[in-house]
Amino acid sequence: MIATCPACERRMDGASCTEPGAWPWGDEPDHPYPPMLPCRDCGVRLGGLHHVRCCVATCPRCGDQRLGCECGGPRVN
Repeated sequence: MIATCPACERRMDGASCTEPGAWPWGDEPDHPYPPMLPCRDCGVRLGGLHHVRCCVATCPRCGDQRLGCECGGPRVN
């Protein structure tokens, strides 16, 4: 069963998230997974935006896993 993003309500199977402040796949500092492949959790392709409950996405503010980040969340420009 494919999960649905609670923010944009899209299926987490390759479609990019539309949530403001979502972090692009491939822009994470020091991420351990090759960005040329789809994200191993939410399936987004290179340059697409991770979904809110993606366990791979990192917080752009502190660099910790976004899912459990306690720094106040990502900055939205």
